[in-house]
Amino acid sequence: MNSLQKKHVQKGSIFKIELKGNQSTGYRWCLKTLPKSFILVGEDQQADLHLPHMVGYGDTQVFFLKAVENTQVEEVLEFVNMRIRSEDLKDMKVMSYSITVSECDTDLPYQVVNNYFYSGHIPKNEQKYYVFSSLEEFQQVFSPAATMGRQVWLTKQDFKKNMVLAVVEPQKDATTEYRLEAKPFIKNDMLVIDYHTEDTKTPGTEYRFSEILMVSRGNYDRVEFIANGNKLTVPVKEETNA
Repeated sequence: MNSLQKKHVQKGSIFKIELKGNQSTGYRWCLKTLPKSFILVGEDQQADLHLPHMVGYGDTQVFFLKAVENTQVEEVLEFVNMRIRSEDLKDMKVMSYSITVSECDTDLPYQVVNNYFYSGHIPKNEQKYYVFSSLEEFQQVFSPAATMGRQVWLTKQDFKKNMVLAVVEPQKDATTEYRLEAKPFIKNDMLVIDYHTEDTKTPGTEYRFSEILMVSRGNYDRVEFIANGNKLTVPVKEETNA
């Protein structure tokens, strides 16, 4: 038996997982899987009230954990209900928690947008950040590109509930790969995009790479891009928060 629950927590916070048990059966909840983003900092056991006709007594086991790293994807905490000395691991009850961690307790849904290339005009050695509130603004600097697989294009409808953010790299003899260090999140009325880039040299051939994200609108008035630890803030037009 396996049950999965989802949870989001803030980096640096201590949160708890409570699991119901019954001491009289000899079974206890044990932590089976602990991802590196979390530290187990304490445990507690609390006796539960029970009806007089019930045999034995119930209990609640409490696990206290600290979130120490941001997560890009959901990480799973697993607990199993078992007798400590039993070697029979069949038909164990398993409780799983799929947990994400970010700098703030509120993160936003997002989607990577492919099938476009940068058609604007900036100097070869310049990096540029964009915050688009409409399809018309976006189409002024990005054009459709034919790529392998399913073709998906932005529409006016997408901009009713989302913002579109983009970073354009300097032109260089390298390919660039992007990795989000955390899901987009809001902190102090600011949307934070924390990402890492890695270049692979291509001697003799120059490229200009870009990354485009569609992120849900929210209560934020500026966007902070954190590229490999370097921060740059771009304001959001007032009408884009409507």
